[in-house]
Amino acid sequence: YWSVVGNKGQEVAARAPLPVTNGGAYTAGTVQQAVPIVFARLRERGLAPDRAVAAVVGANGVVGFGICRQLAGKVARLILIGTDEQRLEKSAALLRKRAAGTQVEVSIDLSACREADMVFAATSTIEPVLFPQHLQANAIVYDLGRPADVAEEVLHLPGVTVIPGGIVRPPGEM
Repeated sequence: YWSVVGNKGQEVAARAPLPVTNGGAYTAGTVQQAVPIVFARLRERGLAPDRAVAAVVGANGVVGFGICRQLAGKVARLILIGTDEQRLEKSAALLRKRAAGTQVEVSIDLSACREADMVFAATSTIEPVLFPQHLQANAIVYDLGRPADVAEEVLHLPGVTVIPGGIVRPPGEM
């Protein structure tokens, strides 16, 4: 949250005796390791990623859009879900140019997740945003939100796999 209240982290970095990041790029980088895991789970279920539908909740954000960039061109259809439709459309236009093979759509309605085989959730909300009615049977959900974006009820849905993310163990001694 330093980036929100501290001029994108610059004010905090100027006063800190050590390097500081707002963490968005760091978190987005950890997702690079998660996408292959989600793709492997899809293949185990008999679905090739390039034939799958992916949704990214929080696509307006740095981390969410980073996930979108990573998925574009690797999935059949990508649904960007966020709160600002105009920003989503700008992002979608960029992705359409970059990955013509992927159908890119936008939505401000979480029920669009029901169309997705895999859902990546990356919001900064303090309450869950994804509930059972938002997901299809057998969906794979990668939840980067901390606190979690996925409601506890989702964890008990048969066939739905929730992979917790957003927590990273830094290398070396702490």
